[in-house]
Amino acid sequence: MTNTNRIQKLGSVEGVRGLACLMVFLSHLSSTFAPSMHTGNIANAKTPIDLALHNSPFAFIYSGAAAVGIFFVLSGFILGYALSEKGDVIENASAMFVKRYFRLMPVALFSSVLAFLIFEYTIVDTSDLGQWAKNYEIKNPSLIDAVYYGSVGPFFSGAAPYNWSLWTMKIEMFGSVIICLLTCILTKINYKKTIILICMAVPFFMNIKKGDDIYYASFMAGFLIYHLDLKLSKYASLLIFFCGLYLCGFHTTSSYYQWLNSMTAIRIDGRVIDNYGLYNNVGGFFVVLSVIKSEILSKIMSVRPVLYMGTLSFSVYAIHQPIMHVTCPIIYNQFKLLGFTYLEASLAASLGTIFIVYAISVPVNKYVDKFSVHLSKYIKDKTLRENPH
Repeated sequence: MTNTNRIQKLGSVEGVRGLACLMVFLSHLSSTFAPSMHTGNIANAKTPIDLALHNSPFAFIYSGAAAVGIFFVLSGFILGYALSEKGDVIENASAMFVKRYFRLMPVALFSSVLAFLIFEYTIVDTSDLGQWAKNYEIKNPSLIDAVYYGSVGPFFSGAAPYNWSLWTMKIEMFGSVIICLLTCILTKINYKKTIILICMAVPFFMNIKKGDDIYYASFMAGFLIYHLDLKLSKYASLLIFFCGLYLCGFHTTSSYYQWLNSMTAIRIDGRVIDNYGLYNNVGGFFVVLSVIKSEILSKIMSVRPVLYMGTLSFSVYAIHQPIMHVTCPIIYNQFKLLGFTYLEASLAASLGTIFIVYAISVPVNKYVDKFSVHLSKYIKDKTLRENPH
């Protein structure tokens, strides 16, 4: 692979991450204003487009489950690349093992403290919003709790009451550790892809939280993509990409996917595999595979605006839920007072919130996210022994 192609591939990873982050954001906005887009419940439909989108092949636009699956596949791929492409593999894995927590924690901690300040000092009326938005509250916020649930809880247990989005940090942490160990082991093994496939199956036989098994498998699926010596043609990559998008829109209650849901009933070691999580993650795998292994899709995902969204993605992902808690009801209620319909007010609140979050993410990326990069490097330099060679 030439240096130009390598840069383009890595750029496309950032681009896909940026779009996946927007999918999570849209997932939470739709849960706030149009919950039937997720549940398919006719009684709770609030706008004319709720059920139309739910029962369509376009639900991938707001699929948080697929987006999270994409995140993990991307992480597995980029970790494989970072550990194996340059320098000594064991040294790289040791460095990544030391750095990973400090790379992720500062942004997570910042978002949790931000949530504390919002819960402590703002009062909002969420009475007209979806149940998801109503349930997101801390009645007696504590700064100590916010610090704990920003720096410890989400990384080791997945507990994140101040910012629900941080539950993914546990998978990121332990998934990263698995990739570090696997990379070291695979340096002495010929059948690398076979071992990775076996490791992908292992979580389904472990007594871990239901759903986490699929996400750990997705993490290792990204690692598998790195090891696949495969170059897709334009037509093959587009076919896989659109198949991926189709699966990313899967909902068990969607009439558009009933045929697929009815024919799938997978049980492993006595546990039923959730079709929603399964197909959303398979779709995410297909999307990432098609982009990374295709020149045309890599080029599209590397255009500057999409690339910049990727740069901001971690900051946006971390801060959007606390900020939504304030901006969504305030903007929505103001537009309702002005006589706008529910649909108009909710669209205005959604667009306004997206603008505000992305605007705030710029300084967060500059001062918090980049600080975490420097901090993790500093910790690595102070922790690892110098290579005598």
